[in-house]
Amino acid sequence: MGWVTLPELVPAFEVYYDANARRWSPASLERLDAIMASTRSRQRGGRRESRLCGFDTGATGLEPATSGVTGTTAGRAAPLAGSDRRLDSTIADWSPRRRRHLTPTPRCRHVQAVRTIILLRHGKSSWSDPTLSDVDRPLAPRGERASRRIAKYLRRKRVRPALVLCSPALRTRQTLEAIEPSLGKSCSVELVPELYAASDRELLERLRALPESAASVMLIGHNPGLQQLALVLASRGVDRAKLEQKFPTAALATLIVDSDSWAALRPGEAELINYVVPRQLG
Repeated sequence: MGWVTLPELVPAFEVYYDANARRWSPASLERLDAIMASTRSRQRGGRRESRLCGFDTGATGLEPATSGVTGTTAGRAAPLAGSDRRLDSTIADWSPRRRRHLTPTPRCRHVQAVRTIILLRHGKSSWSDPTLSDVDRPLAPRGERASRRIAKYLRRKRVRPALVLCSPALRTRQTLEAIEPSLGKSCSVELVPELYAASDRELLERLRALPESAASVMLIGHNPGLQQLALVLASRGVDRAKLEQKFPTAALATLIVDSDSWAALRPGEAELINYVVPRQLG
């Protein structure tokens, strides 16, 4: 077959397809015939690979039909047999089964956005000083090591949330300090007092209040709120059962959801696509 470039076919696809009638107009067939004729005239000198628009026509089912085609159509020769077949047949020459692959889908009026929610629990905190209030407890050495492991993981996976919301507790702020260099320079970071000891319902309301311009968000907070939020939002996911059993310190859960807006976020709409705990990172 000959080579037909995508810019040559796009005008016929976009201009001549009658979306309301869900069929090709006569003008589209004439236009495609003209493209095929022009292609043949440029390629008389040699054979090319059997590809259409850069894809293997055998794989996509775009080769001309060989069964049920006899004689010619509108004075044009029928497709040649074997590997020497060329794009010298019109759309009308092609079988309905293969022709439907060329029928463009009418443009959607609305496409939902994919939003990403990353939940990170703070690292293990220290209880060495009993005089400290809960909000002022720092990370324990184990928590510092776990936070650095998560930071390396985020850097390796190039996790780049648009927005990071962090609880003001000392242990969450220290966790943020450990991972922030791995998040790149484009993310915006905010300390949100309401995230401290927040319930899953309060966290969900916070997500619903996010600006629509933020396609992804990371929450750095506490249990049991984070774990319950993940389970409320994620109705599916390979690791959901593991998350249901435990969400340890410095654990990271990533969810995606197709939603019209943050304000429209509903329980059960998300999918848990990743669940990582520090000990599995070595």
